[in-house]
Amino acid sequence: MPDDSLSVDRLYTITVILLDGQQHVVEFRRHAYNNLMELIVNELYENIGDCKGHAWCGTCHVEILADKKTSGETVSGEVVAGERRTGEILGNPALNALPIEPMTRDEVMTLGKLPNTVPSSRLACQIMVDEQIDNAVFRVRGDVS
Repeated sequence: MPDDSLSVDRLYTITVILLDGQQHVVEFRRHAYNNLMELIVNELYENIGDCKGHAWCGTCHVEILADKKTSGETVSGEVVAGERRTGEILGNPALNALPIEPMTRDEVMTLGKLPNTVPSSRLACQIMVDEQIDNAVFRVRGDVS
């Protein structure tokens, strides 16, 4: 019997908190967009992605706040259970809630130039849109604080 868990027709969900604080729950299909930046731009019309996904500009800078399935955190990033605080998700590999791709050299360099990064900062253009980010919460931080 085929595994339908990765079916192209299956809907996945993420929560995106925009720069103005508005929270949006967005549904998507696996690989419907090349990356998280394109999903945010197409579904929420957020003004990010000046370099068109090359990891050069930092305008698609996001913070990974939580994986709602496993982290015990609320959408706002406040701890509900355990001792993990917002910003520790990628800073501590043992607590990494999302099995997403490691950072490329360009992404590390671009994030290093931004004044408002946190340990869970990533560039949305470098995060693939698939089942790995299902139920995750992202806050758009942009390229300035």
